[in-house]
Amino acid sequence: MQAYIILNDGTKIPQFGLGVYQIPEGEATYNAVIDTLKIGVRHIDTAHAYQNERSVGKAVRNSGVPREEVWITTKLWPHEYGAGKTAAAIDKMLDRLGTDYIDLLLLHQQFGDYLGAWKDMEKAVTVKYRPRNTALKQYKTLTATAVPFLIRQRSTAQIFRESGIMS
Repeated sequence: MQAYIILNDGTKIPQFGLGVYQIPEGEATYNAVIDTLKIGVRHIDTAHAYQNERSVGKAVRNSGVPREEVWITTKLWPHEYGAGKTAAAIDKMLDRLGTDYIDLLLLHQQFGDYLGAWKDMEKAVTVKYRPRNTALKQYKTLTATAVPFLIRQRSTAQIFRESGIMS
């Protein structure tokens, strides 16, 4: 059974998901996503840097699970940051995933022109077939934004280190 969290804008996001970091592009990623969706998990987390978005998209399309039931999170890499540059990167990401929209788009790291990237992401949220949500991954410096923050993604390893469970 998939558990959900309600975000501050009313969006319902699956709480548990499969992260495909370090799973090779191709059959390995495809099978991991297919198997995950078969057991009822509905959140897939990928990134341009992982180089497996094509396999994620293909698996989601071939899974038999309606697209609107699968939450896809993906991330932009710093070389894609910047006003105008990020909009083009989002279009390429949609092509790689083979989908009309991304459920959650993150900035992967706080380097380069992430402020310009955020501005493009804000614009993209208001355009049909673009990310439904934008969010930060470990960011603290963005304060004046038109689109309110919905998520701050943190890895469990980071949480465990901060709590002293893990060093």
